[in-house]
Amino acid sequence: MSDQLKKEVIKHFNAWSAHYESEVWGRDKYFHKLLKQLVFNAILNTVEQKVLELGVGPGIYFEQFILKRHYVTGIDISIEMLRISKNKLKKKGYNVFNLILADVEYLPFRNEVFDVINCIEVLRHLPEPYKTIWKVFREKRRVMKKSGALLITIPNILFPLNLFSVFYYIIPRSIMRLFNKQIGFHYNQNVSFPHFPVLYNEPEDHMYNLLFIKRLISNSQLKISRLKGIFCFPACPRSFSSILQKIDLILGNSYWKFFAYSFFLKLNHF
Repeated sequence: MSDQLKKEVIKHFNAWSAHYESEVWGRDKYFHKLLKQLVFNAILNTVEQKVLELGVGPGIYFEQFILKRHYVTGIDISIEMLRISKNKLKKKGYNVFNLILADVEYLPFRNEVFDVINCIEVLRHLPEPYKTIWKVFREKRRVMKKSGALLITIPNILFPLNLFSVFYYIIPRSIMRLFNKQIGFHYNQNVSFPHFPVLYNEPEDHMYNLLFIKRLISNSQLKISRLKGIFCFPACPRSFSSILQKIDLILGNSYWKFFAYSFFLKLNHF
């Protein structure tokens, strides 16, 4: 991964850290509520497992794993995100020595350590994703136990609104910045931006196609044990959220899932 692009991602999330929970988990609460249900349903009836959370952010999943009696370790590339999650969890009386500043490309753990790896809404933020993601998957597989599970979300480029992200690859940023001067720069809380990848005030926000993901999973010597389409999307208006949740129930496991906003996958070793 380009060091400069990685620095932009770090700068972005460091600057966003103080407002991340209220803006993302507040604005996108219906979407994240659904993701949280999928994660914990995927490891239902298990306790005292070793869990690795990638991109721990403000520590919301981290706290839930503790409450469900798991041994959780969290990593993030943003020191400010880690500081905020650590302070918040310490105020609630949790032991937070296992929050680590680290890069998903170079996980600082021995082989086959974790029962569960939680990687929710992380892969979309990888700079140069179609290059980087191969190494990220190898690292995740390396530290996952043979009997372990990898939980991920993947934004789907075939979802109608996500098709805007195509412009991220074919239009120079100098032209895109004619429409929004903040495109490609780190977070600026004073700038309001629409919820489309092409207009995101983020250094990177990438979508993937499922054929590529299936090839990636196969080459990583993993198998899909659960694949669900998620039609509810971030910043979904409240008036639409109940409708989209019903669509999720009806279409999320059908062939129509290939046109969902994103995919939730549970992966295991062969």
